[in-house]
Amino acid sequence: MRYTSFGRHFTKVEKLEEIADRLHWYVKNGDMIVDFCCGANDFSIIMKKKLEETGKKCFYKNYDFIQP
Repeated sequence: MRYTSFGRHFTKVEKLEEIADRLHWYVKNGDMIVDFCCGANDFSIIMKKKLEETGKKCFYKNYDFIQP
């Protein structure tokens, strides 16, 4: 059995881009995108770019559990 850390797995930019590609269809104008992260806030940046490409305007909030 192999151990996998979901934290390390899901913080890779490539993986976050895949998640944004799947989620952006479900987001509506005015929704709040919340990024629980450890400093970089990559997910909210990637989602914002993806949503702006599709003409959606949302709100964003970042919560940093561990300050860099």
